[in-house]
Amino acid sequence: MVWGFAKPMLERAVAVSNGRMTIDKLHDQIRSGSQHLWLIAENTRHPVAAFTTRIVDYPEGKMLNVQFLGGERMAEWVNQVDDLLNRVAIDAGCTMGIELTGRKGWKRALPSTWSEEFTSFRRPVLNDKPLSSGTAEPSGEPGGVGS
Repeated sequence: MVWGFAKPMLERAVAVSNGRMTIDKLHDQIRSGSQHLWLIAENTRHPVAAFTTRIVDYPEGKMLNVQFLGGERMAEWVNQVDDLLNRVAIDAGCTMGIELTGRKGWKRALPSTWSEEFTSFRRPVLNDKPLSSGTAEPSGEPGGVGS
């Protein structure tokens, strides 16, 4: 029953993941416990938003990750959800913090406790493109390409 409310609100967020996730796979992850589903509601019969979280275990500690969020009237509940996320992160031992990956508009919507950390880039793999002159070999250095 809860998924029936959440699914239409999360479909747009999943769609802008550009194939990184499908709504059915997200549902599977929620059912398996690898993602947690949250509903924001005026009352039990009128949810206004839904979001998912997961714990990411990085080498230096854990982080609470807000992965998909969709709904309406965000200005009415964003601060309460921010407080909730903070409590969940504390309870889960997420010493590195809370992260959210989203479009640039999130910067305006989030409380001032959030900061923009980096920008992500994406390009398609072009199978018919010839190799550029020169070669690229791993250099053995972190993030480095041979000369």
